[in-house]
This record gives sequence, C-alpha cells and structure tokens, in this order.
Amino acid sequence: MLGCWLYHFLDEGTRGTGHDNHELKSEFYQKVIKSNVLIFVNYDVDAICSTRILQYLLKCDNIEYTLIPVYDKDELIKSYQTYKDTFENIILINCGGNIDIVETFQPDEETKFYILDNHRPLDIYNIYNESQVCFLNQLEEEAPLPKYEELFREDLDEVDDESDLTPEVLEKRREIREWINKRHELLFAYQQFSYHGTPSSMIMFDLAWKMSRDNNELLWCAIIGLTDLYFHSKLDFVSYMSEVSKLQPHVVRHNQRLENSEVTVNSLKISYEKELRLFLYRHWTLMESLRHSIYTKCQLRLWSVKGDKKLKELLAEIGVPLSQAKQRFTSMELTYRSNIKSWLEDISEKYNLSEMLFASFNSQFGYKINLNAVDHTIILSTLLETSLKGVRFDQRFWDALDALSHLNEGALRKGMKHAFKRMTAIFSQIQVILDRKLIVSAGPFLYTVIQEGTPDLQYFSFPISLALLAHFLLQIYVSRSASQKLNHLPLVLAAPFEDSDHLLVVGVPPIAEESFRNFFGKAFEQVAQQANCGLHQPFFDLCMVKLCKADKSRFFDALISLLS
Repeated sequence: MLGCWLYHFLDEGTRGTGHDNHELKSEFYQKVIKSNVLIFVNYDVDAICSTRILQYLLKCDNIEYTLIPVYDKDELIKSYQTYKDTFENIILINCGGNIDIVETFQPDEETKFYILDNHRPLDIYNIYNESQVCFLNQLEEEAPLPKYEELFREDLDEVDDESDLTPEVLEKRREIREWINKRHELLFAYQQFSYHGTPSSMIMFDLAWKMSRDNNELLWCAIIGLTDLYFHSKLDFVSYMSEVSKLQPHVVRHNQRLENSEVTVNSLKISYEKELRLFLYRHWTLMESLRHSIYTKCQLRLWSVKGDKKLKELLAEIGVPLSQAKQRFTSMELTYRSNIKSWLEDISEKYNLSEMLFASFNSQFGYKINLNAVDHTIILSTLLETSLKGVRFDQRFWDALDALSHLNEGALRKGMKHAFKRMTAIFSQIQVILDRKLIVSAGPFLYTVIQEGTPDLQYFSFPISLALLAHFLLQIYVSRSASQKLNHLPLVLAAPFEDSDHLLVVGVPPIAEESFRNFFGKAFEQVAQQANCGLHQPFFDLCMVKLCKADKSRFFDALISLLS
C-alpha cells in the first residue's frame, strides 16, 4: 500500500520515486515528534478517523500537539496566521492539499508542512515544492501528473527586450509561446476533474501497523474512513472493494483469537461479512430503514403508492408482521432479528434486490453496541453537521471525535437520534422536490434550488448533507424516469446557506459516471472568472461553492453557456 510516496524534502534526483514505509516513519514521524506539533483537521469523517490514529501514535511517544478543526480554507488561513510563530512542524489532514501552501500562507523558510489529504487533484506547486511541503499520500497512477520541466522554466523573462528583435529572439518567443500553450493544456488536463484518493485514515493505520502499534480500535478507524468515502459517493465500488481486501487480513489478524473466546465488557470485536443495504436498521425500525435507504427506495420505487404496497407484500412474503416491522429492531422477536438478513436474501431476485447484500464490516463492543460501518459513518457525519442552540461550531467536531469511540455510548446514542431525523429529512425533501416537479433540465445538466422556509432546512445548509441529498435525489430522479438520457446528466443543487445572503451550491456527476470524477469544481471556477458573479470556493471539496443569492440567475445562465 505504501509503494509510491512523494517526499519533497528529498533532492531533485529522487523526486517521484518509490519509498517504503521505513522512510515514511523516519522522514515524517521521526521529524515531527522532535517538537510540538500543530495539526489542522478538516470537518469530515475520514479526517476524524485519521486524527484519532495520529493522536494515539503521538500519545505513545508523549508528544505534545495542538489540534485545530478547520471548516474551510478561510478558517485554515485565519488559524495559521494565529499560530504560525509557535510551530515549525504543521500537519494538515484532508485540507491544504489542493491549495498552494507557500503562496497562501507565506511561511518562514523553516516551517515544514506535512499533508495527508484524500482530495484530488493535489496542487501542482505543492507537489514540486522540494523544501517545505511533504505529501504523505499515494499519488494514484491514473493522475496525469505533468513533469517538472513541462510546467516550470527559468528563461521566460529572457526575451522581454523589445529593442532586440533578432531572428533568434523571435524564434525563442515562438518556442516559449508554444511551451506556455502546452503548459495550459497539461494543467487543464490535470485539474479538470476533482475526485478522491486513498482514505487518509487507511494511510495512518498503515503507519501504525508498520510501527507495530496497531490495534482493533485503530483498525475500526481505518474501516470507518474507507466507508465514509464509499457512502458519500467519493469512492466507486471497485475501488472500495480493493481497499476492503487490504483491511480484511488485519480484521482476521486482530479478531481470530476472539472467535471462540467469551465476550468481555470492554472488548471490541470486528467482523467482515455481508451486510444489508439498509441504513441504521439495527437501531431504527425495519420499516423506517426500508423506507429511508437509497437502495430499497429506488429498487422498490417507494415514492409511489404502488411501491408502498410492494414493500408490504415483501414483508408478508418473508413472514414479518407489520407490528414487528414498525417497532424498534432491538424489540423485535429474536426469530425475526436473527433471520431477517437470510430471508431478504432469499427473495432478493423476485423483488429486484439482487444487490441487497454487500461486503462490509461490523463491530461488537462487549454486550452493548453492535455497529455496522455504514451506520457509524452516518452517525459521525450527522454529529459534524447537527446545529444545536448554545453549542459552539467547533463542538460538533469534538462530539463526532468522541462518538468514534465505542466507549462513549452517550455520544453514539445522541448521534443516532439526530441521524434518524436527518435521513428522514433528506428523503422527505426528495419527495417534495419530485412531487412539485422542481427539477429543471437546463440542457447539459439538471438543477433545482431549495427555497427559504423549507422544513428541516438546517440539515441542508451544510456541505456533507447537501451533497448526500444531491446524490440521492439524482439516483431517485433517474430511477423514476424511463429516459436513458438522464443517466448521463449531472445535477446542480442549491440551498440557502447559514447566512441570509448566500446559497450553498453543489454539483454531482451523472449516474453513468462510475468513477465519481467531478468536473463541476473546474466549471465553477471558470464561471466565477467569466460571469463576474459573487461565487466563492471556500471548501476543500471543489464541487461545493458559496453563491450570492442576487447572482443566482447570472450564475446558472453562465454555467449553461459554459457546458453547452
């Protein structure tokens, strides 16, 4: 897994060559532990999982550190200005990789930045910064990374003298113009799509493993980080399964001895098994989970009366009474709880549910909490974006970090409560949009805008929830239609932001795009340059932007013109 690391403090002759984990440990970890460390962390689940693993490693060596969660680029810059004179070693987790660190921060020459970021593409100036920036990420082979000499040259100013227009100078100018045009083409090819690479938490877990400091708790963090990217449509199924195959041996290694042993009160056991594509069903009611899971929603067409009837027929065929399906799963009779997975698998072909089961991980903590990786991901992402009166903004981050531990049952229960409400709000909003036919076809893409005063609007004023709503909405909208054209149309979704002057806008790729490469980040950037509208890209996910409400019409007109 750690076969292609870039270390920018190495000399030019070794740039881009492979490095093993011994170098990762000696060049990164051994350097940062020599002094106090400043850690900036993005507000996402994978970043939280990576942070927990790094905290554990630093605690093992009694290393002091300062941890600061940052919501967007503006907050990252502001926080850096506050602490820049105190720290020389700065770690950035899922933030900073796609912005020019040196140009943005203007740091002292002694400052070193260690970036662990799953966002792609990485900023080209960071990649070729040899002295101050170190990436701990793998550079995927499919990234069309231009060579250094194709992007940088030192003779661009040598032919500026207008009085000396000799044939040699004219030829030099022509050659430079061609080089510049080629550079623009290479940069556009490299930057045109935003996507995600290997989960940062898996990279941190691999470091812990090679240092012989891994355990079940850290392994679960890596599993949650991977599941986060898959659940939020940042990683396709093939890539997900590839990463699952790397974690499975660790699950066997750490849990084989627990197979036949008695469960203790504070022991964590992880298993790899087939899991139902149902959200939170072990903690919700079976009926509510079936209604609020995207797979069953689309396959059973649960937005219609006919679909609702089909759902009840399914329950009747597997022998689950409505009275059982409508009560908490933990309160159902043991026979139903024990057999629901096999029963649903048996009738999956008849009800067009052939992919009802998928490979996943479950955790059992003593006799108390049984959590599937997807469920835990939903809980954590909900806590990150739950708005409560009297609760500081950064408190959401600390609540989610607490809920990552199975020991903190109170935080998990709190997250579950809000997760039920958030999933219900998402599917209710989808139903409203579809019933009122609010999705507009703009030719090259679909779009819709959530209006002020919409119930549960507080859930859609945050990036993670709005993106989740957009992906689910597009899947259901395509499933409702017989038109194959919709499979190839992306969706732009806008909702009122926390303040009253802006909209939060996200673009998601078409259903037919299985790789989840998103061109909206680059498209939004070009619209901001060409249309002179109040558009700002403050987030680390480039496909998410803030838009002045007054410029909404101008923005969509410019986007239609650009993509037509």
